[in-house]
Amino acid sequence: MLYVYNPQITRSSVYRTFCRNSVNKLPEHEKQNAKKFKEYEPGYLHIDVTYLPKFEGNSSYLFVAIDRATRCLFYQLYDAKNSENAEDFLYKCLDFFPFKITHVLTDNGLEFTNRLIKSKKGMLCQKTI
Repeated sequence: MLYVYNPQITRSSVYRTFCRNSVNKLPEHEKQNAKKFKEYEPGYLHIDVTYLPKFEGNSSYLFVAIDRATRCLFYQLYDAKNSENAEDFLYKCLDFFPFKITHVLTDNGLEFTNRLIKSKKGMLCQKTI
């Protein structure tokens, strides 16, 4: 662009001119304050599953539950990632946590959903958000 107006001007010349006139620095933008995390009562659980690398030829899955308010953690290892293990894990969570569990937040994994189950007999949770 400079070459169009004056082919003799170089970038370094323009920079030195800006420095001489104190216009070489961009104005600093104000940093936005981070929003505070909403306060929750104990009983709001996040549950997730992750695959662990094979150890001695055996693969395993780590089920993890974290309470939002207390940051209390519970985990269990299983050989398979299926709905039976998810149900077992949820029952163990009910026994482990010293407070009433009011909400359970999970991903849409097949082990947590009831899309393959036709009847609601024996379901732990009635509402999906």
